[in-house]
Amino acid sequence: MPEILEHIDYITLDLNTNNAYIVIGTKEGDSARKVIISITENGQPYEIPSDVTATYRVRKPDGTAIWNNCTIEDNKVKFQFTSIALSVPGRAYADIVLSQG
Repeated sequence: MPEILEHIDYITLDLNTNNAYIVIGTKEGDSARKVIISITENGQPYEIPSDVTATYRVRKPDGTAIWNNCTIEDNKVKFQFTSIALSVPGRAYADIVLSQG
């Protein structure tokens, strides 16, 4: 059986930027792709409060949407795309949602 290689995308997103769109190249069904996000505020590191949770949501090309939980470790948001998130060919749109409380 071939070895599955892990691919990690490192991204920095700023809370005060409206056009914080990053393109991540994936393939349909790709489930080996991890994303690690550093959050900044006006270009300065943002300390994620301990009571904050993170989710990523994906709007797939067929119009359906999914939500998946992220982890927060070392002040970074981390997640791995699921094969369901990338189950439809075409361009999908995703964003990170931070919720407090």
